[in-house]
Amino acid sequence: MAASQSMQAGMQILQASALELKQLLRHALETNPMLEELPDASPEALEDGPDGDAWNEREDGWNEFTPEGRPSAEAAARRDFMYESVVAPESLKTHLMDQAQHSALTGRARDALFLLIDALDDRGFLTESPEELEERECFSMRDMQEALAVLRGMDPPGVGAVDLRDSLLIQLEQRGLKRSLAFRLVKRCWRELAAHKYEEAARLLDVEPEAVAEALEVIRSLTPDPGCAYAPGGNPHLLPDVVVEEGPSGVLDVVLTSEYLPRLSMNERYMELMAESSGSRELRQYLRKAFREEIPGTTKIIIAQRISSVQDADRILVLDNGQINGLGTHEELLKTNTIYQEVYNSQTQSSGDFDKQGGEQ
Repeated sequence: MAASQSMQAGMQILQASALELKQLLRHALETNPMLEELPDASPEALEDGPDGDAWNEREDGWNEFTPEGRPSAEAAARRDFMYESVVAPESLKTHLMDQAQHSALTGRARDALFLLIDALDDRGFLTESPEELEERECFSMRDMQEALAVLRGMDPPGVGAVDLRDSLLIQLEQRGLKRSLAFRLVKRCWRELAAHKYEEAARLLDVEPEAVAEALEVIRSLTPDPGCAYAPGGNPHLLPDVVVEEGPSGVLDVVLTSEYLPRLSMNERYMELMAESSGSRELRQYLRKAFREEIPGTTKIIIAQRISSVQDADRILVLDNGQINGLGTHEELLKTNTIYQEVYNSQTQSSGDFDKQGGEQ
């Protein structure tokens, strides 16, 4: 059975680690105009309000001024010391640019190297593929490949990758492990590793499960975030997927962590627009087109009475008095489900909601 786009997106979310899930949510916020991030409602964030300790510390700062409104000598000395001792941390791109300045590349290949560095995100992954950059900036394939090879040999290991799997392969190659079982596992059994199907991976590579276990230790020693040491604010620890806590009765509970994930909500303006124009055929057309073209990989649940609103869905669930009466695509239900057929006929014959091809006018 071929997986639909929504099923593929669902599997990607379920298999994502904590760090990868955070990246997926950030991407959804950037690409979906109907979503917005809610403010942090944690107790720590609220403590920084007018009644919190941070506010009191700011009020105490008035004691550092003289009656004439000038900073006291002690406050001025502390301020000068702070300004003189603060050193801006080196960013990942600055670190890579310094290495690029000393590379042996010349001409267009050197320009391509700086372009690739500029296209990296904070993790050290490329935000655009080399092929896209090559076409947009009119570089030759040879220049781009030479620049990419130099970038992937730079410090920190793993930069210049297109995704996590690619980054791990780069790190293993830099360690001289290109012919190792760990490299073969990442390259040929990535899905099995993500699903923790280690015995299946051993069967595919025709090796013993014990050898796979040893290779996994090597893979776990790699970093999933090559640029973390140069990220703003730093990233001194890994984000856990789960936390084990001891309950009141002494039983250990495994809890999924989510406090570091952005809290999403529908944009209020879109909600108001939908409420004000719930009967607008143009609005329904616009929203359905936006769902289909702008965010094709997003799982969407639509509750509707009009068949025209759900006819393009991967799966349609027909309810009758709260009970499931049918499940299938639009074409399947038109052939097999009586209720769906009756609703379709009544809407197409009376309301004019459908055009000749079955789409909404």
